[in-house]
Amino acid sequence: MPLNGGIRNAARISGIDLHDSLAMVACPLDVEGALLLVIDLRVDKRCPQSNVCAVNGILHHWEVCDPRKAVCSLRLLLPGKSVVAEGAQYIHGASMKNPIFQLAKEFGLLEQAHNKSGTEWSVFTNTQKELSSDFVKQIRNLFHYILSRAYIQSQEKGFTKAKSIGSAYLEEIKKLITNWTGDSTNLRSQKLGFLNMMMKEDCVDMASNDLNGVSLQEYSEYDYIEGGNLNSPRLFCKLISNLVEVIPREKLLLEKPVKQILWNGSFKSEDGTHYPVRVVCEDGEHILADHIIVTASLGYLKAEAKAFFHPSLPEEKLHAIKNMGYGTTDKVYLEYEVPFWDQDIGPEQRIGLVWEDETPFSGLKPNLAEWWRRLYSFDVLQPAERYGHILLGWISGREAEFMETLTEEELASNLTRILRQFTGKPVPRPKNLYITKWFSNSYTQGSYSHISINSTGDMIDTLAEPLPQEGGDRYPSKKLQLLFAGEATHRSYHSTTHGALLSGQREADRLIDHYSTSVCELTEAGHAPKIRNEVRNMLMLSCQDSTQYWWKTSTPRKNRVFTTTN
Repeated sequence: MPLNGGIRNAARISGIDLHDSLAMVACPLDVEGALLLVIDLRVDKRCPQSNVCAVNGILHHWEVCDPRKAVCSLRLLLPGKSVVAEGAQYIHGASMKNPIFQLAKEFGLLEQAHNKSGTEWSVFTNTQKELSSDFVKQIRNLFHYILSRAYIQSQEKGFTKAKSIGSAYLEEIKKLITNWTGDSTNLRSQKLGFLNMMMKEDCVDMASNDLNGVSLQEYSEYDYIEGGNLNSPRLFCKLISNLVEVIPREKLLLEKPVKQILWNGSFKSEDGTHYPVRVVCEDGEHILADHIIVTASLGYLKAEAKAFFHPSLPEEKLHAIKNMGYGTTDKVYLEYEVPFWDQDIGPEQRIGLVWEDETPFSGLKPNLAEWWRRLYSFDVLQPAERYGHILLGWISGREAEFMETLTEEELASNLTRILRQFTGKPVPRPKNLYITKWFSNSYTQGSYSHISINSTGDMIDTLAEPLPQEGGDRYPSKKLQLLFAGEATHRSYHSTTHGALLSGQREADRLIDHYSTSVCELTEAGHAPKIRNEVRNMLMLSCQDSTQYWWKTSTPRKNRVFTTTN
């Protein structure tokens, strides 16, 4: 979800500003969407914002402010070898339909990539039984049938939007149980425990506490991209490094957290120019701007939106922020000197954990006293030549948030005990252990978004709505002072890195279109548009035809030629 999403895009808030013009309070990949289009502006010779212009291929007045020390978060477990990702690590939908995949291919980052689809499961129960591969395949197929039935429900006309995915699953499971009359008590327990494990996996995918809180509309709104899940060493860090290469290093300001955004005002700069927006940084510095692109995580907005913006955001946007779904998914990395698991199963291996005393009907209620029950599996990171011997565990919900508070000793002790309990093997204590802490991170306060039973897809659009919609007739910069991007603002691809990227591109395009249209409209009306001189000089528009405000060719972006009448 949020590099953002997270496990798919665990978003990180950082501040980015285009000095004296466009400011961004953003997380890395959302920023890149805007970066990408502004970089394209150098070729188009168009520029949507004041004082940030492409002159002879050089981008001026570009500054990036990031409260973290790096835009891409990696963790070094074993010097020189085991580098693992804290946030996003997979391209979800490895095809040319995915803009992240397109960029990764363009930059040559897929040479060492491997597709996670086709993972082999080794599933153990808490009574030290290893379930047969045929049984595992049967129940996984059964769960996929349940999921498909829920998806069909979400596509039917008139379905109840307040209905949860959890309730849809339980309806189907109740029907299936009627055919289990010949099953032994143990077999039934294993089936129900396995289905409950798969529901825990869905909670991880959606960063939710339980599926009863996730709307069935999640399936009708989210667009799945074919191609499987692709991973490549340090993929997202390399991707961002390639994208920001064109930005002068002296313009990258790290550890520059934003305290508050003042908008809809008139703030005077040293040269006497007035701007509608002031960004107040925690170090006391003030940055003036015409436009702000905010891609702070939904978790941050839930906690800080009322104090972060002045004046306050409109009630409908605050209502959307409050009711939209958002939660925590964390990773648990365990490194061993020697593997205790079977290494001959296949290139992609997962160790599944089934509790025979759990069923989908008991619900995934928070159980902090036994938080480890929420861990449903461990991936074996492959290849060993790259990672060493590392297991990657997944956990979500309140248990993940509680886990973040534990000491390394408490984690190592409990996780070792659980692995011994399930596998029946003398599992050693890990030589290194690391957990992500997305909930504890004050700039994210969770991982990524979903559609809750209290929200709708329309609320995603409400969150993405720029402010204000209207400005003075001759002052186009008064419009669109606050623009919103980030995975949570993309209706079709929320929770993903490609959703974050596309949302940044969307807002960059919004500003391009805004200034292009504004200048031409005012020119046609006989007014001299009051915009910064740099924009006046750099907006390459054709307003010669009174019925067409600006000219767009059907040729690719890089080959377009624009002319100007002023």
